[in-house]
Order: sequence, then C-alpha cells, then structure tokens
Amino acid sequence: MTVGQVRGKVGLMCIRPSMKRLLIGTRRLLLASRLDRLARAATGRRHIVLTFHRVRPDGEALDSYDTCPSLPTGVFRCLLKWLKSHFEILPLEELVRTRSVSRPAAAVTFDDGWQDNFSLAYPVLRELNIPATVFVTTAKIGSYSPFWQQNLGKLFRGATAEPTSNRARDLRQVLATGSNPSFTPEAYRATVTKWKDLPIAEVDRRLSQAGWSPSENSEATRSFLSVDEIREMAREGISFGSHTVNHLILPVQPSDILSRELANSRQDLEAILGTSVTTIAYPNGDWSADVVRCAASVGYRVGCTTRHGRLTTRSASLLIPRIEPEWDCPECGDTFDARSLEWLAKW
Repeated sequence: MTVGQVRGKVGLMCIRPSMKRLLIGTRRLLLASRLDRLARAATGRRHIVLTFHRVRPDGEALDSYDTCPSLPTGVFRCLLKWLKSHFEILPLEELVRTRSVSRPAAAVTFDDGWQDNFSLAYPVLRELNIPATVFVTTAKIGSYSPFWQQNLGKLFRGATAEPTSNRARDLRQVLATGSNPSFTPEAYRATVTKWKDLPIAEVDRRLSQAGWSPSENSEATRSFLSVDEIREMAREGISFGSHTVNHLILPVQPSDILSRELANSRQDLEAILGTSVTTIAYPNGDWSADVVRCAASVGYRVGCTTRHGRLTTRSASLLIPRIEPEWDCPECGDTFDARSLEWLAKW
C-alpha cells in the first residue's frame, strides 16, 4: 500500500460514520454514473419518444385554466428542427421495432386528436419531413365539444372574473371551499387531479351543479380532428393510434368497459383508415397489469405511457416511456431551453 493510500484510509477512519457512509455512497453513485456513460457510449442507444398535445398560434397566450399542454407554432418548429439535428426521427412503430440499432433515434407523438394537430402541427411536420403518430379519442372525432377539463376551466375563469356571481356561488358549493374560495389556476389544476378518477357521470353531475349547461358544451370552431382530416394526414404518412373511445382513466374501469374502450376505438379507426391499428396511448398515461393484458388481447402491439424516460431494449412494447418537457425558443421570442433533450442526446 502506498503512502497516499494509507493517508486516504486513515482520513476516512477519522470521519464520522454518517459522513463516511455519505462519501462511500457518493463514490458508488459516481462509479455507476461513469459505467452507465461507458455503456451508452459503447452501444449508442439513446432513443426517445416525444409526446405533444396541442399547438397554438404564435402570440396566443397559454391558457392557465386548461390542463392540456400546448406549444406556440414557432416553438414547435424550433424544437423539431433541434430534434432532427440530434436524432434520426422514425415512425413510432418502426422505432420500437428497431430500437436495438446503435444510432440515436426519436419518434414524435400527439395525444387526444385536437384539430390544431391538422391546422398547425401538420404543416410543420410536412415542411420538415417528420413522421408522427396521432393518438385519437374516437368519440371526439369531428366534435366541437372539448373535454370536461376545459369546461371546468371556463367555470373557474368566470368565477375569477365575477366572484359574486351565481356561478361562482354554485362552483364554490360544488368544491366545498367555504366562503373564501380560491379560483386560482393552481386550484383549478388541483380540482382536475381530484376529479380524474371519478366516473364520467359524476363529473358531469358536478359540472351541472356548478352551473355548466350542455348547450354551452360547444366551441365556435371545431375542437377535434374530422374524418377527412385524419384521412388526409394518413395519406401523407402520418400514423394514427387509439386514445380509447371516451378518454376514460383505464385502471379504474370495470373489465367490460375497459374492453370496449380498447377494442371499439381500434375498430373505429380501422374503419376510417382502412388499415390495421396496433398502437395505443393510455389516457393520462395510466395503466395497470389488467389494462396491458387487455390491450394485448384486442390486438395492440405498442402502448405508450407518460412515464418520463428513454426508450431502451428493456422497455416493454406496451409500456413505452415518453417525454413531454416544457419548451421555449429564442428565435420565436421566448427563451429556448433544450437542456433536458441535450442531456439525453449526449448520454
């Protein structure tokens, strides 16, 4: 043993046990990190699947009373340009099938099937020659009615603007918030989280009690993709997958409803496209062993979650991780921060 090694050992012996454990643990983490980097450098396998929901016009402010994520069109374009410069972008099913290749690859996906996927995102995808997969909630195809989350957001926004109105009073009673309610965006998001696992009939009942009328459940412009838009995008190489029929949280559904949501949405899309549909994105990213078994039994081969992470050779094909970070872009007048994707590209 060298003099330096002896000194190092004596130094460790003089450190308090708790600090010694911390240092040893830190060394182990650093070693594991280095080995992980070496493994990634050797294999080159650093694949990712990105997920988006909506794209909005440049200059349109983000709606703080809407839990559905959206990006300005310019930010979306800049992000895809960055992605294309770091990864080979493949269709989702091809990436899952060929993920053992050494070159870094990525896939682009959209959830829900909003109309702006056609009017705003699709032109950018064509411009950059980037394939994508759109997961469609089939009961919403051609619909002018958004999801209940957007309707709840309108109630919160109205209560914020007119806190003494009858609607604000009714919403306060439904939320059981007392005489000094908080109608902030944070309170809205917390309410959405609480209501997500409720039966949809109960959600509708609460919205009705809060003063929401079915006659208001419609936008001036169409909210979701039409059959014609889906077919046009498919002809140009955009892939489509299921996002179930009604966007229900699958793990809490009875087995008969679960089976119908998975099987009927697939059949709906196949009737529109005239091709087999074998991909699904689980609403809210929620899944269970029963959900995965049912998805496999009705013919799905690829299932996407919202679990953040890379796609590796160990990723189960029906439990694909995806990434949906928040983005900005300097060329678009915002502040571009691609650090999380830069980190993935370098590892």
